[in-house]
Amino acid sequence: MAQDVVKLNLRLPRKLHKEMQRRARKSGLSLNRQIVRELEERDWAQKMVEVMLSVAIDQVLKTSAARKAVREAVAAAEEEAKKEPPK
Repeated sequence: MAQDVVKLNLRLPRKLHKEMQRRARKSGLSLNRQIVRELEERDWAQKMVEVMLSVAIDQVLKTSAARKAVREAVAAAEEEAKKEPPK
């Protein structure tokens, strides 16, 4: 099954072009494939960062909610203790 591809003419600074050529040679890939690979990896890495950040935020919110619930329960228990006469 062939992928849809689009031809793209790209202007790069000479230094970046040389670096991409060096990476492609080292990886045994064409310059085009190396560029595509790095773009795909960056996209994947960005998605992973987003997922990890989302999980971390959820945990912080859950932790904050749990702390709030504990504080409220302690406060309620303290109020109840004030109402009951000592035995």
